[in-house]
Amino acid sequence: MIYDSVWRRMADCPLPLVMYGTGDGADRICDMLKRFGREPAAFFASEERVKSGRIFLGKPVKSYNEICREYPEFAVVLGFGSDLPDVVWRVNYLSRRHKLFVPEIAPSPDAEDPENDIFTSQTALRYREEISACRSLWADPQSRRLYDAILRFRMSGDIADIAGTASQDMYLPLYHSKKSYKTAADLGANRGQTSLELLMRFPMLSRVIAMEPDMTNFRKLGAAVRKDSRIEPYNIAAWDENAQITVFGDGSRGSSADREDKSKNRRFRPTNIRAAAFDSIIDGDCDLLHIDVEGSELRALKGAKKTIRRCQPDIMLSVYHRTTDLFLLPLLIRRLMPEKSLYLRRPEAYPAWDLTLTAISRAQC
Repeated sequence: MIYDSVWRRMADCPLPLVMYGTGDGADRICDMLKRFGREPAAFFASEERVKSGRIFLGKPVKSYNEICREYPEFAVVLGFGSDLPDVVWRVNYLSRRHKLFVPEIAPSPDAEDPENDIFTSQTALRYREEISACRSLWADPQSRRLYDAILRFRMSGDIADIAGTASQDMYLPLYHSKKSYKTAADLGANRGQTSLELLMRFPMLSRVIAMEPDMTNFRKLGAAVRKDSRIEPYNIAAWDENAQITVFGDGSRGSSADREDKSKNRRFRPTNIRAAAFDSIIDGDCDLLHIDVEGSELRALKGAKKTIRRCQPDIMLSVYHRTTDLFLLPLLIRRLMPEKSLYLRRPEAYPAWDLTLTAISRAQC
């Protein structure tokens, strides 16, 4: 039984629910809404994406203006995530015009129990000790404010709860580190965006080990290698052991292991691929470790445990792919590296995805 949450608020809303978005995220949100006895009355997309005759989950996809003409009053449910400035602007605009719900559903689904993909009062009760312990880990007031805001937002779905919490520069905490970066690793390198960013920001880097399991992304990672030969690409998934695993992906940002697609709208093709513990890949020291592996962060950390304990690298770690990542992963980092200072940051985006924990060896002032 789910108690207080944004899902219950949507279920109890007296207005028609109209969903903005028609992708995999919207599909999963609709499935979850059905568990509460509700479903969207209609769907709309951005004007440039509306095509004549397009159908989503049995309903025509309309423009926002068409929805406004059809429904004098309605509530909007955001059905996708984005950090694009024009989309962020539209969401803010919708929040001023309508009752807006922004439900957060874990980007990496729990195949065993979908209710683990959402944050409710039950989640807060079950993990109350971990949530409380994690709050004391953050090194600055900004991180603590953001941590509290994210927890409120996950319950309310109200973007007012995260207003003013975004950071303009997600890499800023690294500049307070006393470490000199010579070797970095980018686990979940995607197309090489982060690898190139690190090399640009820290020119003393002589090497970036880039691990990316999805073949479509890996081919595009080759373009980054051609731009900077200091990137060493590996078509391998970061894991907790050396093994053959199944990766579900379509070449998009969400390609991942541990993800079995349940969507009726879009299929994620399964591919068998080599996986390896980072400890078995690295052949020297590592000063900086970036981990964004679409829900497999815990496995990747376990596979890098020897390197972490030996080298004590600074770490940038995604803590949003699973509902419990926000508080369980920081506690693990503290156990592995008790001397590190921990920071939490997020970019301007809806929902509050791309949450990043940065653990650094802070320079003394």
